[in-house]
Amino acid sequence: FSVCSSDLRSIPDLTPLHEASDETKSLWHRMPRLVPELPVEERKVYLAVHNSLDTPSFHAYKSGLPVHGDGLGEHTPEQLKAMKETAVLAIYQATKPTPYSDENPLCCVLNVWTEDISLSSPEDIKAQYHLCGDTTKLGINITPQGSFIDLHCDIGRSGYSMVYGQCEKVFVLAPPTQKNLELFATTAGLPNRLARIGDQLEGCLVVPINRSLAIDLPSCAVGEGVPP
Repeated sequence: FSVCSSDLRSIPDLTPLHEASDETKSLWHRMPRLVPELPVEERKVYLAVHNSLDTPSFHAYKSGLPVHGDGLGEHTPEQLKAMKETAVLAIYQATKPTPYSDENPLCCVLNVWTEDISLSSPEDIKAQYHLCGDTTKLGINITPQGSFIDLHCDIGRSGYSMVYGQCEKVFVLAPPTQKNLELFATTAGLPNRLARIGDQLEGCLVVPINRSLAIDLPSCAVGEGVPP
């Protein structure tokens, strides 16, 4: 699945965050918001990922297909090798313009957990959360140009996210209304989820961010992110 202009045009009343109407805002229990942030040095991000390759708790993909096997603690030696190779290729593709092909597939790694980089939401945002006692580590995604994260729902967890380097990312977000969640459930296990239900979603927002802007994401929002 890739987001193109025709996919976005299929979403009724898709609205930029700063132009959201009162009607759209009423569908959200808490609106997403943008927060000015100091840029994270790109080199530190790649070093943090590289230093985490010996503890492969991340997910790795080539051309959208997983190479990480069945999950934590169940990787075969071949899968471990493929995960590390995919991570290295993803870093290379993120820093160099890459023509993708069957021989040179697009590589992504998601949820690389690290403590080597510090990123914390502002105090006024933290005050709205119920925080657990454990320190939350930072999760890094390496998603080169042309990649995307499919429509998904972070149930029960708010998020604070930003990009690094020259990356710009576009979020398409829908509020967790009963209608939207029921539609989302009908696509469980299927690809192309936005293309399947986008024309029926309500209250959708489009939110671009860059390295100087973080996004505060409310829990249970249905959304996807795309580096343009």
